[in-house]
Amino acid sequence: MATRICDAAAIEALLAALHVPYRIVEHDPILTVEEGFRLGVVDRIGVPAGNVVKNLLLADTHGGLLLVAAAGAARLDLKAIARTMGTTRLSFARPDVVTARLGVEPGGVSLFSLLDAAADGIRLVVDDTLPRLPGDIGFPAGGNTRTVVFAAAALPRVAAALRPDAVVMPVAR
Repeated sequence: MATRICDAAAIEALLAALHVPYRIVEHDPILTVEEGFRLGVVDRIGVPAGNVVKNLLLADTHGGLLLVAAAGAARLDLKAIARTMGTTRLSFARPDVVTARLGVEPGGVSLFSLLDAAADGIRLVVDDTLPRLPGDIGFPAGGNTRTVVFAAAALPRVAAALRPDAVVMPVAR
């Protein structure tokens, strides 16, 4: 199955409409935050180590999906997230669900994946620590070889533009 890629133009149009300054960095493919550090991609992106973000697609037992953006080092409290979101037990979405609904392979999940039409109905949860980080944060930009970087303080506006019902909450244990 061919993967749909949310192209950089759609991301750039969104950020321009929100008046959020950004830059897009091309880099070697990475699948995890840890791999980004090990391969030096985090240095190339130019964000502080504490500002690295991970994006995870989670599924509840009824097939509902949540995209969670969290600090890279955070250990998610899946029970608390499920309680707050009024859903059942959460687990990581299967790779075929990630591809079908977000148009990217696992490792390329990003809040910008929500620009894909097939992502309708996916709820967005943002770690409340992210907007308070000093400096920039980065998110995959349509796959695992590009990262869009912008000020962490702009994240709530970006999240609200993607999902007006986005929830900013504590997600870590």
